[in-house]
Amino acid sequence: MVKSPYLEQLREEVRAEGRAEGRAEGRAEGQLEALRETVLQLGRQVFRKAAGRTQKARLEALTDLARLERIRNRILKADSWADLLDTP
Repeated sequence: MVKSPYLEQLREEVRAEGRAEGRAEGRAEGQLEALRETVLQLGRQVFRKAAGRTQKARLEALTDLARLERIRNRILKADSWADLLDTP
C-alpha cells in the first residue's frame, strides 16, 4: 500500500484538531465541576446545612458556566438553597 503524504498530513491535522477539542471540553468540564464544588462548600457554610439530594441533582444538571458563576456570586444574598438555585 502506497501512503499519500497529503492524506497523512490531513490525518494528522484531524487528529490534532480532535485533541485540541478534547482539551477544551476537558477544561470546560473542569470549570463546571470546580464551580459546583465551590457552591456546595460555600452554601453549606452560609445556610448551615449541606445541600440535599434534590439540590445536588439540580446543581449537577447545570451546564451553563455563566449561570453557575451567577449562583456562586449570589450565595451571600440568597435565603436558602432553593432561592439560590432559582438564580436565572
